[in-house]
Amino acid sequence: MFDGLEVAELDVLGAVLETGGRCLDDFDLIGDQFSKIELGRIFDKAREIHNHGRTVDLATLVDALPADFQTIYRLTDNKVFAGNVVHNAGIVTKHAVRRDLSALADGLKALDQNLDAAQMIEYGRAALDRIGGVQKAKVLSMPDLWGAAVELITTETVYSPSPWPSLDEAIGGFRSGALYVIGARPGMGKTIVGLQIAIALGQGGVVAYNSLEMPKEELTVRGIASHANVNVSKLAKNRLDPDEWARVNASRPEFVSEVFIDDRSSVGPSQVRQFARSVARKGDLKGIVVDYMQLMTSPGKESRQEKVSEFSRQLKILAKDLKVPVFALSQLNRESESRSDKRPQLSDLRESGSIEQDADVVILLSRDEENNDLWMDVAKNRHGATALVKMQWKGEFSKVVDYRVLHGFA
Repeated sequence: MFDGLEVAELDVLGAVLETGGRCLDDFDLIGDQFSKIELGRIFDKAREIHNHGRTVDLATLVDALPADFQTIYRLTDNKVFAGNVVHNAGIVTKHAVRRDLSALADGLKALDQNLDAAQMIEYGRAALDRIGGVQKAKVLSMPDLWGAAVELITTETVYSPSPWPSLDEAIGGFRSGALYVIGARPGMGKTIVGLQIAIALGQGGVVAYNSLEMPKEELTVRGIASHANVNVSKLAKNRLDPDEWARVNASRPEFVSEVFIDDRSSVGPSQVRQFARSVARKGDLKGIVVDYMQLMTSPGKESRQEKVSEFSRQLKILAKDLKVPVFALSQLNRESESRSDKRPQLSDLRESGSIEQDADVVILLSRDEENNDLWMDVAKNRHGATALVKMQWKGEFSKVVDYRVLHGFA
């Protein structure tokens, strides 16, 4: 006879099998939180298989844990409704916390009576941190870190080329684990720049594009216009002539960029992370684009400035965790429009000064309407110098072209 907790634990594992492991992105749980050791061992192995981009099923689990094959096959005995997995995971977590708190109480009673108050408090605080899932920082001196530092220096940093050689000269390409903030006033081309970056990176892997403002179909139309070099307005209105349609159709086989678009308009950092993980299961994740950051949402009563600050911090953490460049498109305030040269500055980043602090690189976009020059102002570069890079605006084709390449200077 199963009790309620064991039913919840079996249902969680059953849902993992039923979804091939996809549901593992929806909740936080570790094997130690299961009441039965073998169930926890199976769960941890399932998460390991999932994190390596493989499907979790009977074959992969039994192959990894042959000694547990009877328990693994038992998971298929009951019909499971995967939609309840988050609720059932919560039951497992609740019981695990109760067990841990009970053990903490017993531990406090058994403490050496000679310990002073500060030592007992430290014991209790450390135990509560473990129960709450708080990771305690390892205390390492610089000599301890010597080997890791030398390895970092001697290991070649992975950079992905941008669509523009002139920009690569300035920043070296896009660095894994870095946060790139691309700021502009409305209508200056930040979505086109973000899309070009995504398409370029998507030729060597997969890219997660979060389009909070523009529907995915409209974004794809822009991508087609850029790739086929046809007028985006005519394409969107189905007014291309036969030669232009022939160019679109002829370019289709060459359009191999694997850009996956989530166009939900109400998402926060956790949804961006979940979508990125889902895309990463489809191939080698090369980058994440958020278009644009100020449209992200989160519950709570914090001020808008506090929320945007948290968004930028979480995107920086996401870049480090997934070891890919993250591109946060950002709205600028109106201050630049009052300047004689109309050029934006770092202080124009809207609603949060922490965006500048979190970013590894900040690129501010501006345009000269008369000659269609577009300027990429590398206003912050954590790993190099600042620079002003000249591009050519080709808005009718939804693209930005490297000025030097266009005019044969490179």
